[in-house]
Amino acid sequence: MATEFDPVPACFCGVPFLAPARLERIVRDKLARFERETGTRPSFPIDIESLVEIMEKIEVEYFDDCHPEFDSDVLGAYDFSADKLFVRESIPHDGRRRFTWAHEYGHFVLHKPHFLQGVFDFFNESSNPVVQLHRGEGSTRNRLESQANMFASYILMPSAHISQLFTSGWTSIEEASRTLANVANVSLQSARIRLENFKSN
Repeated sequence: MATEFDPVPACFCGVPFLAPARLERIVRDKLARFERETGTRPSFPIDIESLVEIMEKIEVEYFDDCHPEFDSDVLGAYDFSADKLFVRESIPHDGRRRFTWAHEYGHFVLHKPHFLQGVFDFFNESSNPVVQLHRGEGSTRNRLESQANMFASYILMPSAHISQLFTSGWTSIEEASRTLANVANVSLQSARIRLENFKSN
């Protein structure tokens, strides 16, 4: 029987790179489950902390800048073997912190099945069950990280919520991005990227 995590043609190292429509369905299912289990209808800003800690029962640990296991450019990490999410304590912007939570949650949702199946070759080190979110757009980025970023963007700014927010459209992408960033509690850059992708779909 096919599942959301079966390999598809656009894959790398045995891990599927899911199309936006499939990511949308996964996000809708997660938000619907959250509403069923908590009796709370998800609204802006999406309560990513409750999704992670209450619904999924994932342990979250904040780490300081002197943590020996994380380089200075690491914002967050997910340990598949322990189901534990790590977030850098000193992230200054609340929107960036929330995006880090959502990004690491994306690794749990999208990539844990492959860890359980023994597909280790998408890690930098095959024996390391931890994936890390780095600052910037350097060589540490790959399609695995891009997929987690897409998931984070979709779950913090769901399409249905965007449609409701802009029922009469928007006059400029700059103004719309500021509006979305404010109500969704995300960075202006994240809001703009999400709207650009939303408009092109």
